[in-house]
Amino acid sequence: MIHGKKKTFKGTFYFKKPHFCPKCQTQMETITLKETVNSKSPTNKQHSFRLNYGTHLEGNVEFSWKELKCPNCDYQLTMEEMQMIESKDLPRKQSQKQERKEKLKVTVFTLGLITFALILVMILINK
Repeated sequence: MIHGKKKTFKGTFYFKKPHFCPKCQTQMETITLKETVNSKSPTNKQHSFRLNYGTHLEGNVEFSWKELKCPNCDYQLTMEEMQMIESKDLPRKQSQKQERKEKLKVTVFTLGLITFALILVMILINK
């Protein structure tokens, strides 16, 4: 009997773009893995039973997450493993360019939040 479910959404956008098997270069498929773990079992250390706002799940909890699997050779990777492989395959300049692009996205997002906050403050002051 399952007392709760916890689904990981980490990498949702990452899994939407194509990734290729490091062994046979076939486009990999996204698969969902599930594991039911009891909160009092010795294997519970591999999973977090904590939800938002300090709530903890207890009993039999079904954990689900996504990984990549090659339909050709059945090679399977976690998102983190594939990211390491892909980052090693990028030439140095391209890797630096990608890092700058990510930093620019964070900067633009931060500036957008600051602008939004300033507009709200101005509206509240003028009322």
